[in-house]
Amino acid sequence: MPGARWGLGAALLAGGLGGYAATGVFSGRAPGDGGPAVEVVVFFCLLVAYIVPVFDFISERTAKALAALKPWLTASPATAQRWEARLARKTWAWRGWVALGGLAAGVAHNLLLYGTLRIAPLGGSGLMDTAFTLGMLLVWTVMMLALSALTYNAVLFARVARNVQVDPLHSQRLRPFADAAIYPTLVVLGALALFPLQLADDETSPMAFIPGVLATCLPLLAVAALPVWPIHGRMAAAKREALAAVEAELAALPRPDPARPETLERVAPLLAYRRELQAAQEWPFDLGSLARLVLYLVIVPLTWIGAALIEQVVEAAL
Repeated sequence: MPGARWGLGAALLAGGLGGYAATGVFSGRAPGDGGPAVEVVVFFCLLVAYIVPVFDFISERTAKALAALKPWLTASPATAQRWEARLARKTWAWRGWVALGGLAAGVAHNLLLYGTLRIAPLGGSGLMDTAFTLGMLLVWTVMMLALSALTYNAVLFARVARNVQVDPLHSQRLRPFADAAIYPTLVVLGALALFPLQLADDETSPMAFIPGVLATCLPLLAVAALPVWPIHGRMAAAKREALAAVEAELAALPRPDPARPETLERVAPLLAYRRELQAAQEWPFDLGSLARLVLYLVIVPLTWIGAALIEQVVEAAL
């Protein structure tokens, strides 16, 4: 359905905020009472509402990138179809194990912060603590599923890179590898940009967000590098081999003599071909893709710096 993913994101945000509002989280908290911070609760809701529809959008773009590479694949059609199937849908067993890993990470994070799961009888402040704990478990599970799937797809594109035709003069054919790296990277950077929301509460312990930041940054490296690094190696090797072949042909020709036009006619095409090869790209990026990546790389640290500055201004004002 058109706009369904964004409607789902809005519904997740409204449902999350409404659910927490029903527990009384937004009715106020006395300083130092140990109750759930409003800022952290809002972070939970925003992160889930962001990652679910955006992950679906990026999965669609990644599938289109793989489809664009099909004419140049050297793998069998059956192998290409298997890659498409793995990219489009993970097995239930895979999802189950990853979800269990996310739940385990959420439990461990909760125990690290409080020494207990803080699941209390559903009444009074216990309802808020229970909702907070369930929100933390949900965030860890959803993020683990999304980041694991993005990493899985990056590994798959690294495999595709070993089974695609590489022509130094047609590097634009390999642009989908850049898309497969940049778009998922932007998703993870967008998630990191939300973490400073927790800094707005001066009672939030650094351990409340450091484990999440680390767990998000580590897959970021794999998502950004795996789809492009192997194909970069093949593009650079193909360029070197083509240049070496041209140099060998030039060395085998007699030295050009202006008095003998036929010698110039034989050398000129090789010299032009060598210039084209020397200018050939060794990475599958274009300027537009790099501009988007640089923009997000700048935005994320700015959000952290901005959050720290706002905290200092608020403390000075109080």
